[in-house]
Amino acid sequence: MDSILNSFIDNNLTCISLREKAIGDDEAISISNALVKNTALINLDLGINKISNNGITAISHSLTTNTSLTFLDLGYNLIDANNVTAMSDLLKNNTTLKHLVLECNEISNDGLISISHSLVKNTSLLSLNLEYNGITDKGIASISNALVKNTSLEHLNFYRNKIGDHGAILMSYSLIKNTSLIHLNLRDNKISDKGILLLSNSLFKNTSLKYLNLCHNKLSDDGARAISKLLIKNTSLTQLEIGNDPLVFEDKKMGDDGATFIANSLIENTSLKKLTLDDNEISDSGAEALSYSLAKNTSLKNLDLFGNFISENGAASISHLLMQNTTLEYINLDFNVIPDNGATSISHALLKNTSLARLSLIQNYITIHGSSYILRALLKNTTLTNINITESNITNEIVALIEHQLNINRDDIKRIKKRNDILYWHPMKLLCQKNVDI
Repeated sequence: MDSILNSFIDNNLTCISLREKAIGDDEAISISNALVKNTALINLDLGINKISNNGITAISHSLTTNTSLTFLDLGYNLIDANNVTAMSDLLKNNTTLKHLVLECNEISNDGLISISHSLVKNTSLLSLNLEYNGITDKGIASISNALVKNTSLEHLNFYRNKIGDHGAILMSYSLIKNTSLIHLNLRDNKISDKGILLLSNSLFKNTSLKYLNLCHNKLSDDGARAISKLLIKNTSLTQLEIGNDPLVFEDKKMGDDGATFIANSLIENTSLKKLTLDDNEISDSGAEALSYSLAKNTSLKNLDLFGNFISENGAASISHLLMQNTTLEYINLDFNVIPDNGATSISHALLKNTSLARLSLIQNYITIHGSSYILRALLKNTTLTNINITESNITNEIVALIEHQLNINRDDIKRIKKRNDILYWHPMKLLCQKNVDI
């Protein structure tokens, strides 16, 4: 413990990680005393320890006078609704802390209510991580009210809670008026089409949110229809992740009809950069609809279709897309049912495509036959730097050959970048750009 305390005394250190050090309340109190005197520390990680009531209270009190710390991670400790009160009091007065991680504690609704009251007054906190804290719609009601008044919070993470449709509806009310939040994670919260509809409607008026994660919820084609209407009108969202829980089989999923709704909206949308459609039971017809739309779309760079039912015909559609699209840089087709013929179709597209940098085909039905075509395409394609087809029925030799060719591409790209940088910064070129006589 003495060595830990000495690290706080060293005013040259700006970041200290004490993650998984079995720190309890006694050690946390000693750390809090050191924090009072430390004026250099910016980042402190105390995650995965055993800090509870007395430790949290001491750390919170020390930070009322500390003016340097901007990032604090207290995830995976023993923080509950009672001892989080001290942290809430801190947030009312502290003007330095910008990022607070409280994931995987036992904060619950009562704790969130306490935090929400402090967020009404706090003007410095930028991100708050409350992942996996047993929060339901009751707690969301309080933070929804706080978000109407708070003008600083930009990132809010509620992954793996239980807010449900009512919680999503309450959150939608705050999004209509909030102008600061840019990143909202509602993944795995038991939200169905009803909640997604209200969230989508709220984003017709919201112009600040850029990232929304709704994966591992209960989305069907009705929810997809609501999101498609949103994508036609909304011009601020750049990243959208929507999908279902792969371990829940009884719920209806968006399927090909939902994928078609989304696809149609992508013809008009010009702001979305990343789209995730994981575990949605999208098959070949859905892939065809998406491919047709993305052939016309010029903004999307990242498409994730992990865990769907795309097979040979769907891969052929994606191949046609890659021959026309010059914007996509990454496609994830992991855990689909693409056979050798599908891989061969994609390899033909790779001979012409010059924008794709990463392609993932993990756990498909590709054998040495299909992978050999991809290897041949790599001999001519110079832009791909990452292809992953592991966990398919291919040999280690093929994997090694593909990786070797990818390394050649990576080295070539580095050389070109270095050469361009040298050309850009060459003093003769700078003088010429300025029209200076020499």
